[in-house]
Amino acid sequence: MKVILTAPAKINLTLRVGERLQNGYHDINTIMQTVSLSDMITLENTGESGITLSVSGQFAEGVPTDDNNICLKAAKLYLQDGLHIHIEKNIPHGAGLGGGSSDAAAVLIGINQLAMLLHAKQKGLSDEETFKMTEFISTHPNTAVLLNTLELAAMNLGADVPFFIRGGIRLCTGIGMDMEDTEYDWGVESPRIVIAMGSETMPTAKAYAILDEQGADSFDKCITNKDIVNIKRLMTDGGAARVSLSGSGSAVFAVFPGSETLKIQKLKKNLRDGGYFCEICEPVAYGGKVTWAQI
Repeated sequence: MKVILTAPAKINLTLRVGERLQNGYHDINTIMQTVSLSDMITLENTGESGITLSVSGQFAEGVPTDDNNICLKAAKLYLQDGLHIHIEKNIPHGAGLGGGSSDAAAVLIGINQLAMLLHAKQKGLSDEETFKMTEFISTHPNTAVLLNTLELAAMNLGADVPFFIRGGIRLCTGIGMDMEDTEYDWGVESPRIVIAMGSETMPTAKAYAILDEQGADSFDKCITNKDIVNIKRLMTDGGAARVSLSGSGSAVFAVFPGSETLKIQKLKKNLRDGGYFCEICEPVAYGGKVTWAQI
């Protein structure tokens, strides 16, 4: 059995950082939004001992494949054997886009889906009957109970991971795990988002250390390097309605009305010509999501 899931990136539409807490985390207030830039996660039952992991894609380099990988940690909350995880890494790491957290959430969702497929196989259901069963479960009121359970499991993995179980747009407070639905005025119609970053990554712990040292409450005020400065300038000169770091950086995002296709494509070309990673994406209303399944 095999399932393939999309694991979307996120941007922080707002982010204010409060004091450092005794547990090492910071009190934050942020509105997070999942976007269409995504990793792809494949989970496959192997029937063999242990859990294995492989990585491919543009940003595979530097992703651990041992027990330090958050996806393996996620899988081992439920399983010890018989699973292979493959990550197609399209989201840059050290970017403030939540790629690793999203991947871990997708693994939790995918393991639940594999359990449903196993149940269907044991019951002798046809592919059509299995599809109807999984479709019913995904729309049934008890799905909220399932999502709550997955969010609780995700809390064992990191502050951002629970958000990616549902994704969409949510207000996250505390250390990021207190979540509620919210709305946000983009200020433009049909927003399109241009995400870009240079070669220098920004580990989250380092970003918070800089923020604490400077006594700032926003990463935009204290996290910078030559690439960030140049990217922000190109985005501003390109007519973006808004330019901001995502989370602790070092990715920067710009917001445009969806109608300004020529401006968006020109900016993308200018950024890529400058040697920067750049992708155009849009807001999405989901977190980890199954896109394909096979009994």
